[in-house]
Amino acid sequence: MPSNTLFKSAHLKLDWASKHIDEIERTLSEKRPFRYFIESNADTCERCAYAERDEDIVDELSLRCGDAVHNLRSAIDHAYSAVVLPVAETPGQKINVQFPVSNKADRYEGQVKSRLAHKVSREFYDAIVEMQAHGGDGGNELLYAIHTLDVPDKHTRLIPVGYFVKVHIGAMRKIAPDFMVPLPPSSMISVGQNRRDFSWTWQWLKAQNRKRRRAYRPRVQREEIDIPVEVSFEVRQGQRTLLAVPTLHRFANVARDVVSTISKFS
Repeated sequence: MPSNTLFKSAHLKLDWASKHIDEIERTLSEKRPFRYFIESNADTCERCAYAERDEDIVDELSLRCGDAVHNLRSAIDHAYSAVVLPVAETPGQKINVQFPVSNKADRYEGQVKSRLAHKVSREFYDAIVEMQAHGGDGGNELLYAIHTLDVPDKHTRLIPVGYFVKVHIGAMRKIAPDFMVPLPPSSMISVGQNRRDFSWTWQWLKAQNRKRRRAYRPRVQREEIDIPVEVSFEVRQGQRTLLAVPTLHRFANVARDVVSTISKFS
């Protein structure tokens, strides 16, 4: 069977993943899934700073990120199966054919053998071993991350989270001049995501008499802080945070490299 036909499904999966990644980039260029606000409450004379996420946008990104990762993993499996299935002799062996990934380095070669790579040829076995698709030291982090992100996504959604950078206190004081007054404007602070980071007494309003406090409008005011927020997701190894868009592009590149390498053994 011609190579372009044998690996057609793998390349279709790669192309479909790329379309999802392009759509994720388009969505993020037009919409903001994560935003940051300062809220002033005239009823309680309190102010607070917090992150907020747009659930509709996050849900859309969650589905597209999960689909992209799953299609990349599937592309690798389809290419691997195209080469290995012909040498699988029993129904049990055929069911067991998929690209090998191991949590630990010392179990990786055994995993490669259990996925029948050695039955294709010594050269194919060595090529798969050289990919080092395992966790821990010496492992291919990208290949292993594709696996660890895809496995939970088969049963639960891959939820993107906001990755908030550190900001100058001065940026916050443009809206709330009384924000963390003891610290100089050049001080940097870390802001979190989807929770209340800071709260403080609104001293100016509290100092007004009761009549002026009651007359103050609006009673609750929200003002957005222009903080750049990347979209990220977390992987199990070391509880690492990966920025979604650049990481998805890196995933796509490594998946194409793996499919290209495997296709040489058709």
